[in-house]
Amino acid sequence: MIGAAVLLLFVVAVGPTLFILNGFVENLGLYLNDFFYLALWNETYSAGDWQNAWTVFYWGWWIAWSPFVGMFIARVSRGRTIRQFVAGVLLVPTLLTFLWLSIFGDAAMYFELFKDGGIATAAQENLTTSLFVFLDTLPGATFTGGTVATLATLSGVLATLIIITFATGLPFAVLLLLLIWSFHRALSQHSPGAPGQRGAAPEPGDLAGEKRG
Repeated sequence: MIGAAVLLLFVVAVGPTLFILNGFVENLGLYLNDFFYLALWNETYSAGDWQNAWTVFYWGWWIAWSPFVGMFIARVSRGRTIRQFVAGVLLVPTLLTFLWLSIFGDAAMYFELFKDGGIATAAQENLTTSLFVFLDTLPGATFTGGTVATLATLSGVLATLIIITFATGLPFAVLLLLLIWSFHRALSQHSPGAPGQRGAAPEPGDLAGEKRG
């Protein structure tokens, strides 16, 4: 996390800073302007596969992890207000995503459009090494290259751990879903007014019958 933040600030400082800042504002405006169009766009007339490879894939990703993420967010949000919850879960992560994509994306577009370029070609040839090609265009390429190489090594280890987590996480996901269902069932059976409970509220017909008797 700290290494990624340092790299992000480094790109802003030594890259096309003004272009990045202007691009961030414009990107945010375009997203807000096209929000409903993008939310309902499904490639009906273009017959493309981009949405299946990205949007639908990440839908499935988050649906699969929703039991874990939901329980985690519920646990860390205890005692928070609704305003704090919305800001911490929705607004702050979305803003950080805009910052990350705008800084790296606009910096790469600047060198592609107004400098020697080559980043787009590198991304088409090998996506995993295109970041190093981008960093070579910045001042201090040796420092940034070494830093990213270290981060890439660590990310390889983390990727292995993620795969192991996927392989072992399914049984725990099933158990967690069963736990949530059991908890909901227990609350439903013991809530005031539930059928069969001593403290259940009588039906209107029962009261009418008692009065007649």
